[in-house]
Amino acid sequence: MEREFVMFNLRRKSAILSCILVLAMLCSTIMAPPVFADGALPRHISIVMTESPQDSILIAWETNDTSVKHATVQVVEASDPNGFDSDKVVVASNGSVTVSGSIAYSKVLVTGLKAGTQYIFRCGDGTDEGWSGEGTFKTAPETQEPFTFLYLSDPQINLSTGSQDASKTRQMFKDAWEQFGDDLSFSLITGDFTDYNSQSEWNELFDMAICSQML
Repeated sequence: MEREFVMFNLRRKSAILSCILVLAMLCSTIMAPPVFADGALPRHISIVMTESPQDSILIAWETNDTSVKHATVQVVEASDPNGFDSDKVVVASNGSVTVSGSIAYSKVLVTGLKAGTQYIFRCGDGTDEGWSGEGTFKTAPETQEPFTFLYLSDPQINLSTGSQDASKTRQMFKDAWEQFGDDLSFSLITGDFTDYNSQSEWNELFDMAICSQML
């Protein structure tokens, strides 16, 4: 099984974005260290590209609390000294929650953002006790500018073959971030993601990506 990662530098063209959006919906924007929490709090948080990355972003996450009914994201400009206490906080509560087995999957589309702006965000069920930690992202610039993204192929986590296969993928993620992390606008990860589509394999994939700051 071959694995590789490639760094591309391209002009920001709508045609290029249209070609990659289908796959980019499965991968995260890389802007800062990840947010991760256990138990009933949000975990495996992904920042997902939209068709309008200048003024919108999609935040997706999961929890072990299948009773959760609401998905909410708060976003505020990173330069705002008041943080989430600011009166300029954008609150998006139009999200959806889908329960499958013992996991609740949530996602929220945040719109009305400023182009080329650094933001901090948190996600959860809207209660004081249900928020994640803080994460960051930056919206795309309004004008066409060069950008760099990372393409990784075929992580294909297979836990049935033992830890060696997973450790190679973990090292690949770590090496990619160390080489290119500061220059990246987003990552594009193509499948196969796992061998058997089991929850344990998906957890392994997310956890190793988080530890290497790929999410």
